[in-house]
Amino acid sequence: MTLADYMYGLETRLMEIVARNLVRGNKTDWQEKKLSQLGLVNAEVVAEIKKARKEIKIAAGEDMEGAARRIMERLKSRLPKNYKDKLEYSPELAEKVFAWINTTDERLNESMSTLAQSAGRTYVNAVNTANMRVITGVSTLDEAIKEAVKDVPRDKLTVFYDKAGRAWSPEGYARMVVRTNQGRVVSETMEIMGEQLGTDLVEISSHMGARPKCAPYQGRIYSRYGKTPGYPLLSETSYGEPDGIEGINCGHILYPFVPGVSKQTYKPYHEKANDKAYELSQQQRALESKIRNAKRQESVLKAGGDTQGAAVWREKVKENQAALREFIDETGRTRQYQRERVFVT
Repeated sequence: MTLADYMYGLETRLMEIVARNLVRGNKTDWQEKKLSQLGLVNAEVVAEIKKARKEIKIAAGEDMEGAARRIMERLKSRLPKNYKDKLEYSPELAEKVFAWINTTDERLNESMSTLAQSAGRTYVNAVNTANMRVITGVSTLDEAIKEAVKDVPRDKLTVFYDKAGRAWSPEGYARMVVRTNQGRVVSETMEIMGEQLGTDLVEISSHMGARPKCAPYQGRIYSRYGKTPGYPLLSETSYGEPDGIEGINCGHILYPFVPGVSKQTYKPYHEKANDKAYELSQQQRALESKIRNAKRQESVLKAGGDTQGAAVWREKVKENQAALREFIDETGRTRQYQRERVFVT
C-alpha cells in the first residue's frame, strides 16, 4: 500500500466517523444536540488521525529511502563491475535522503490539522443543511439525515490550500508530496552517483504516454553542466519546470551516462503514439477513480446506516468495474487493481 492509498483510506474513515455521528442517538432537538456533540466528533477524528501518524511516518521513510536504494541498484545493473564498485550509499547521500524523509513527514504532519478541521466543518455543514431542509419543509428529519449522510462523501475533505486557493484532498496532496520528494531523492542520488562515476552526462528515461512537456526530451542524453562537448545542455529542456522533466509528479529518471562505458537504454517515442498512450492512461485513471469513489460512497452510507443507499452504490461499483474491464479488453492496457481499492482498515 502506498502512502497516497493510506491517505485515501484515512479520509474515508473520517467520513465514516462523520456519517455515524449524524445518525447516532435520538432525534429530539436534533440540530442542537448534534452541534453540541461537535467536540466528541472532533476528538474521534483526532484520535483516528493520531493513530494514522505512525503509519504515515513509516511509509514516508520507506518511500524515500527505498527509492534511493532501488535506483542505485538499478544503475549498478547497467554498468560493468569495475564501475559498479565506484558506487556507494555514502554518508552524504544518506544525509540527503534523511532530510527529504523529514521534509515529507513535516509537510504531511502539518496537513493533519487542516484535515481535522475539514472533517469538523463537514459535520457542522451536514447538520445545518439537514436542519434547513426540515425547516423549509423540503423533507422530514429522517429524510434530511439520510441526505446529509449521502452528502458526506461528496464533500471531499481538505488537507492543504495552495497559493491559487485550490483545495487538495488527502490522497492528492500525499501523492504530490511523496512523488515530488521521492523524485528529488532519486535526482540527488543520481547526481551523487554521477559524481562518483566522474560524468556530468545523463540519459533521460522514457515511457509511452509521457506528459506533453516531458515527451520531447525523454530517451535522450544531456549534459548537466556543459562539461562534455557534443551534448545539449539539460537546462535547454523542460528540466525543473513544474510540469516538466523532474517537475511535480514526473516519472522520469536521469541516469548518469559514461561515454564508451554506458549503453543507451532508452529511446524517444513517436509523438502521436505517445500522445495516444497518454490519453488512454488518463481515461483509465478516470475509470479507476469512479470505482474507488463508488466504493467510498458505499462504505460511508453503510456507516450512516443507509443500507439501501449502500446497495445502490454497490451496483455502481459493479457497473464501473465492467466499464473498466471493457476498456482494458479494447485497449490491451494492464489493469492496476491497487488503484481501485479503498484501504479502510
